[in-house]
Amino acid sequence: MDKVEAEIGGGGERVRIERLAVKVFGGEDSAGRWMSAPCKALRGLAPRRVLNEPEGVKTVEELLYRIDAGFSA
Repeated sequence: MDKVEAEIGGGGERVRIERLAVKVFGGEDSAGRWMSAPCKALRGLAPRRVLNEPEGVKTVEELLYRIDAGFSA
């Protein structure tokens, strides 16, 4: 996989996570606020900030599923 393919793939993951956040929070505004706010579960980083790393994508996705299931993040 070349650099362009990696960037496209990474962008696809980011879009997928952003869509999941919209579903979990019920709208783009609420999802955007959560994605931009510091999160204790991410050592004070905003979810959007950690999406640049594969492990960050996995962590944010897991947080969103936990929130959707009724657990706090």
